[in-house]
Parts: sequence; C-alpha cells; structure tokens
Amino acid sequence: MRRIYIVSFLLMLVVFLLSAWLFVVAGSDSYSMVWAFDCDEAGVLEDLIKMFRNRSYLPLNYIYGTLHEYLALTALLILSAFRRVTEQDGVIILRLISTIAAAGIFHIIFRSAVMVLHPAAGLIAIAMLLSSKVFTQYSFNGKPELIQAALLMVSLYFLNRAAVSGWRRWYLFAGISAGLAFTAKFAGIMVLPLSLIVPFIALNRSPLMIRERITASLQAGAIMGGGFATAIALTSPYMVRDAMVIVRRLAKASEVNREGFLFAAGSNFTEWLQILFGSSLLGIAGIIGLALLVGLFTLRKKESLFSAEERALLWIHGAWCLLFCLYLFTSVNFRPERFILPAVPSFALIAGYAIARFAGMLRSPAVRACAAAILLAAVAPNILKTTDMLDARLRYRETSRVKAGIWLQENVPAAAVIASDYLTYVPATFTRQLRTSLLTSRDVMLANPDSLSSARSRPHGSRISARQRSLPKGRGSTCFITCSTTAWKPGNSRDTSVSGSLTR
Repeated sequence: MRRIYIVSFLLMLVVFLLSAWLFVVAGSDSYSMVWAFDCDEAGVLEDLIKMFRNRSYLPLNYIYGTLHEYLALTALLILSAFRRVTEQDGVIILRLISTIAAAGIFHIIFRSAVMVLHPAAGLIAIAMLLSSKVFTQYSFNGKPELIQAALLMVSLYFLNRAAVSGWRRWYLFAGISAGLAFTAKFAGIMVLPLSLIVPFIALNRSPLMIRERITASLQAGAIMGGGFATAIALTSPYMVRDAMVIVRRLAKASEVNREGFLFAAGSNFTEWLQILFGSSLLGIAGIIGLALLVGLFTLRKKESLFSAEERALLWIHGAWCLLFCLYLFTSVNFRPERFILPAVPSFALIAGYAIARFAGMLRSPAVRACAAAILLAAVAPNILKTTDMLDARLRYRETSRVKAGIWLQENVPAAAVIASDYLTYVPATFTRQLRTSLLTSRDVMLANPDSLSSARSRPHGSRISARQRSLPKGRGSTCFITCSTTAWKPGNSRDTSVSGSLTR
C-alpha cells in the first residue's frame, strides 16, 4: 500500500515538472513582455541582466534578497560559455528556480508525511497546493517567493527532526536553511524563535527538569543562530558588508507594510483569513482540514489518538503558522495574496493530515466515497480558478495589452516617444519610453510624448476632456492606444478591445 502512495507522488511530481515548461516559457519573450504582466518580476530580471553584463555578484539593491539572483547569474555565466545569452534565458532560468523550489516543497511535505504522519496526508496537501491559483502562479514566476517558502519548509523539517531525535546537529541545519531563506527574501529570520520551543516538545526518553529545558532551549537558539549567520556570510557576503543598508531596507519595508501601499487596508485580520481560505489559496478544503483537526484534538483519549512524533510535527508547523500569521495580522496593512505564501505549505500539511486521519477512521466504503466527493466539491472552485489562470497564461498573446504593443510596432515610427503605464507591452524597438505606474495626465503633459499606451481606459488621476485628449502639438504624429474596453482618439470615441489612431 505504501508503494502505491510513493508511485502516486512520483507521478504527480513528474507531470508537474513536465507541464511546467509550457508555463515557464509563456510570456518570456523579452524584458518588455515580462514587464507588461508583472513589473516586479521584470525588476528582478533587470537586476540580473545588469549583474550579468558587469560579470559581478555585487547586488544592485536589496529589494529582495540575493540568493535567487546568484543562482540565476551562475547559470547564465555557465550558459554564456556555450552560446550567446538572451533576455529570455534570464526569464526562463529565474522561473525554473521557482519551479524547482515548488517541487522541493512537494518533496518535503511528502517525506514528512511518510516519516511521521501518513502518505495520504502528503498527497492531499500537495493536491491542495496544486489547486491553489496563487501557489501555482508563483511556481512559474521569477520572483523569490517560492524559493523562500521551500527553504522555510526545509528549516521546519530539520526542527522536527531535532524534536524527534534530540540531536543538536539538526538545529545547525535548520539555522543554515533559515539563513538561506533570509538571503532569498528575509522571512527566514522569523523561524529562529521556534528553536526556543522545540526542546519543550522534544521526545526525550527521560523527562527533563524545567531548568534543563530552558538551558537546552538557549543552546538550541545559539546553535541555530550560528548556522543562520554562517549561511548568510558564506552565500551572500555582501549582505554582511551592507548590514546597515539591509536594516534600513527592512525598516522601510516594515513602515510601508504598516502604512499600506498607496492606501492602507483595514486592520481587520479576518481579511487575511478570507485570503488564506479563499478560492485562490487553500479554499474550503483548508477550512475542512483545520476543522477536522480541532475535532480530532477534542476527542477523548487524544494521547492515544496522536503519536508523539505526530504531535511534535503538528506543534512545529502550527507554531510557525501562528507566528507568521500574527505578524501579518498586526503589521501588514495591505493585502497581496503572495505575502501569506510562506505559511501556506504548513497549513496544507496540517489540513492534509487531518483529512487523511479522519478518512482513515471511516470504515464504510460508501461513507468514504461520500467524503471524497465532498472534498472534491470543496476544491472545485480552486481548480476552476487555477485552470483559468493557466489557460490565460498560455494565451498571453491574445491579451489586449500584447495586441496593443503589436499595434504600436506596426503603426508608430520606432523613433517616437511612447508614454505608457506598467501594465502595457511596449516593444523594445521603441527606445524612447516613459513608464509610470499610473500614467497620470500630469505625466502626459510633462513627457510630451508622440504616443500613449495604457492598460486603462484613460490616464489615471483625473478626468480627461475631449480637448485634453489631443496630445501636445509640435510632434510629427500623435497616438493614444488603450488595452481596455474603451479607446479614443481626438474627437472620436468607440468601444473596442484594442484600438488606436494615428494623426499626422
């Protein structure tokens, strides 16, 4: 029976990796194409291109960590020894790092389930992640979200091994993994406090006095902290040199998180719960899993219901989820779904365990079939949303923002000045570009462009009257093209998906 679970896992992993190539390549044509769909990913690519041209591992900034850029840069330098490197190579390598990280998360989840819980728990947790639109989306994205999540899962795995065996070397490995996660995107530092609680849940053969537990806790923290610092010093020495820069960067990021980006969200923590258990992440299946876990804990004779190893794993992953969510609930006042990704694999593992354990308690095949049908219905909204996202990713050339760029290329001279917002594809042949996040009417007047291209129906910030719609005079040609449902030209307005006008 165990062999069937292992074969099922390997089959899921192979199908994921083989199909991943289609989504990694989609939209990777150029830097301009990446920018039209994700300007943050384009920013990572821009830094990577500059580092490659300089043949230098010196970080250009610390918006993110350095680990993913170092891995991608090393791959590009090796590739450049055999052929000419293109922008598309950089995009594909960055995205493949995330894909491999996602596969690593699947492996850690399944290994933890096989060793401590039940193989079915691992398969259920992996299925929940694959049905998550956000997790799947970032499996093919060049940002460091998933490599950070993978390294955090590795650190939690080593902490669980430390709790089970009591060997101190596992704290060192956990600290190294957390340090690498910190060099990816800074959340690794939040794992360090967990080393202080592991000795209190460790499975020792002989009971320890409270004073001995405290001593062991401090020793574990020191060992894990040493591994954390060593990993940073060896893999990202520039982060040590620029420690104060990073401190200021983290302080600035904390201020932005607290005040909100562009605007502050409400302080109601239930919004984060709606995101976590919404159809883009764990969905109703996550709620069912956690509800079943609470039910299992409230059953009588719970000491015999959970083995010591199971309790240790649930405590560690539960503590991580609680700690990370506490930070989000109290310190982050805007709601990007990706922010909660570091805790999502742990939530999925806990929910998958509860569902598998409850299913094992059902004796009737008919009841089991009904339970499976209910679970499938619960994840159906997630699957539909994820498949829609994947389909749109493959059909990216049919989107209006790409068609707008093609229209520009075919109708506007390459020497023209193009003003656009970040969500518009502007081909690289236009070297004179002004990109702004919102493309306000003030930007238009200051840039005095030949052409405008916007993903919105009109420039942001104020209403634009018919008189204001004509661009500043004195240019050889003027054009406005919009990627949304409404396009206009001076003196004319009509509904269309992609349209434009050229006035001589």
